[in-house]
Order: sequence, then structure tokens, then C-alpha cells
Amino acid sequence: MSRRDDGPWRGVVAPYGMLDPALHAAAGTPLLPALVAALPDEEAAAALLNEALARPSLIRGRYWQLSLDPPLALGLLVVAGGWHRLKQCHCGTPFVDRTAGATRLHCPAHLRRPGHPR
Repeated sequence: MSRRDDGPWRGVVAPYGMLDPALHAAAGTPLLPALVAALPDEEAAAALLNEALARPSLIRGRYWQLSLDPPLALGLLVVAGGWHRLKQCHCGTPFVDRTAGATRLHCPAHLRRPGHPR
């Protein structure tokens, strides 16, 4: 089932500052390629993600934070931004599109400006 524009998450932007470390780690796991391969079948992708989800826990450091493993970060990204942010480059490399308009077309190795975070 696709996301509806009138749902409770309408207009919610994923908290990239909190998700970025785990999303970066997700690029190196077998989970991201499996999710991208399962799409556009959102039910199949959701089943894969559900199998990988771990229970989050609170961690105390300088301030309280939630432990975010790659599956949880991907799940939060999907909830806030939809499945369309999980993409595959023309070279076959899966990546997470964290741009504001979800307009990125290529993996980090094929960006026009190498080293640029977008």
C-alpha cells in the first residue's frame, strides 16, 4: 500500500541528522540491496524490513538518544519519506536518497561532484 498524502505523516521530514549515521551504515549491509530489489512491491519490502528490525533502546551519553541500527533507520525513513527514497543507480548500486525533493539519480560514486554529500 502506498503512502497517502492525507495521512498522519503528511509533511513530516525525516530527521536526517539523527538517521544519517545509520543510513550510511545501511549502504554497506545486504538489507538495502534486498529492499531495492523487492520494490516496487512494498509489501515484500516491508516484510524484509520487518524481519530485520531490532528493538530500539535508550542510550545515555551527553544526552539521551535512541540506538538506531540500519534497519530501524531505514524503517523510520520509509515512514517519514516513503519507499521512493530507496533507489538504484544505473550501475546497480542501491542508495538512499536524502535530498529534499528525493531527486538524486546516482550513487555516491557517480555524482557530478565527487565528495559532495548530496
